[in-house]
Amino acid sequence: MADKISSWVAPGIQLDKLDALETLDEKLQLIYEWVKAGHINLAQFKRLTCDTVVNNFMEQNSLPWTD
Repeated sequence: MADKISSWVAPGIQLDKLDALETLDEKLQLIYEWVKAGHINLAQFKRLTCDTVVNNFMEQNSLPWTD
């Protein structure tokens, strides 16, 4: 997923950490921590959260990611 969203996420955000997490809850918690720390703004939070949830759904249902 990191390669799909790296173009709009702030520099310094380690998307590999996000991809390495197993559960959706862990991923959403990490995104929330990035907001609290000021690493991403609320618009980025919204988009990253949406992309993470959609990606999780697609992986669970063996669907390909499309732009």
